[in-house]
Amino acid sequence: MREVIDKFAGLPFRYGLDCCTFAGECVESVTGTNPMDILLYEGKSEADAIISKYGSLEGAMRHILGEPYDGHKDGDVCLIDANDGTHAAAIIYLGRVVARVKGGLMDYPLSRALMVWET
Repeated sequence: MREVIDKFAGLPFRYGLDCCTFAGECVESVTGTNPMDILLYEGKSEADAIISKYGSLEGAMRHILGEPYDGHKDGDVCLIDANDGTHAAAIIYLGRVVARVKGGLMDYPLSRALMVWET
């Protein structure tokens, strides 16, 4: 997973290389499967269209990942408040939350995780 984190740390943000892509690639590095691959898109309008199909990013994540659970471990996917009124997909790594947001790759305390899905 460290390789994926390092890869995304060096890339400029754009839709298609964002929170969902980051979380999916992190999970794939641990499990061999990318559960977020149905959330692939090339731009903001495509991202908005896919997410609106599920009502919200949370709805899309519940559709893809099932119901959240009450635990957390490295490699789990979580939903965070991105500080701009939106949510973002993130990953738990070394007991913290790492998210790919417009400001770049961010490291947050675990308490930022609103919901966690076991991978």
